[in-house]
Amino acid sequence: MVLTCGNVAWASISACSTSGNGTTINSFGTPTSDTNGCSQVDKTFANWVVGGSTTVSGAGNSVPGDTGLSILGLGTTAGATGASAIGIQITSTGAGNNDWSATTNSNTGGLAYTSTVTFSVTTSGPWAIDGATLHFNTLTIDKITGTIMEEICLGTSVFSSGCANKITLTSGGLTTSTTNFSTSASFGQFTTIAVRDTVFLDFGTINSTRGFTLDFLDNRFDQVQAVPEPTTFVLFGTALCALGLLSRRRRKQ
Repeated sequence: MVLTCGNVAWASISACSTSGNGTTINSFGTPTSDTNGCSQVDKTFANWVVGGSTTVSGAGNSVPGDTGLSILGLGTTAGATGASAIGIQITSTGAGNNDWSATTNSNTGGLAYTSTVTFSVTTSGPWAIDGATLHFNTLTIDKITGTIMEEICLGTSVFSSGCANKITLTSGGLTTSTTNFSTSASFGQFTTIAVRDTVFLDFGTINSTRGFTLDFLDNRFDQVQAVPEPTTFVLFGTALCALGLLSRRRRKQ
């Protein structure tokens, strides 16, 4: 079943931008304390925190900040899987190319590049999240090792690296350029999750030009109709019994 926009309580939450020149994360509120966000069909993406650091010096060195990224709604398209797979794409505020990049000619050891984007996902209506997919295209990498990872804290809107209930999706150690990479995981039903995407590069000590570029990251989320808690069934059954007894009493009268 594909959801429609009629299932959304839009309220004061804006729609996720739908082009590379769309609204930046910063416009949704202060990135470190944002309680608003954007909606895509039945999901709200909020609580944005953008961070990272780099010790790489050279041309093209770029760790995106909160005003350097856009959130694009993927809807049910862009190769999504599952019944709905509503998702978002994290990309640049411009043409969507080389959002993450670094190049160096130095043979200095210990150089590293880290970029993180953290956010929460909340569903509305009778739907629950039960799976996730991390997708990127294209990572160009030269003489370095890279890892792209998505960590998901289940059942909370606040991400913590030490959360008790966590799913991790990872590209593993990438040493060659990669196109159209995807990795997925399924889990129990949750109406709220917290996500952190991390791009990490280790530049090693090779005495030649080293670098990388990454265009965008996709986050897609599968969903199903939520199964009511056991207590819901008990309450529903109790209500039916009460109605039955009331109807029986009225017939006797």
